[in-house]
Amino acid sequence: MATVEQRFRSLLEKQLRISDPGALNSTLSDLGVNSVDALAFCKAVINEFGVDITPEDVANLKSLQAAIDFIDAAL
Repeated sequence: MATVEQRFRSLLEKQLRISDPGALNSTLSDLGVNSVDALAFCKAVINEFGVDITPEDVANLKSLQAAIDFIDAAL
């Protein structure tokens, strides 16, 4: 079975066309993702992993790797 990181990267590639491994050290904003696309990506993450992520949680995440860690801890 795929890891949380592998599944997250797959969503990142499918939804936002981001495949750079270094992107995990950035935020979606840093990567130039607009708010509409970021919201759609967040919804895809929630659907994929079945975790509750509040807007406050998202605002506190400092990188995509932090999002992966958050999801991993929630599962």
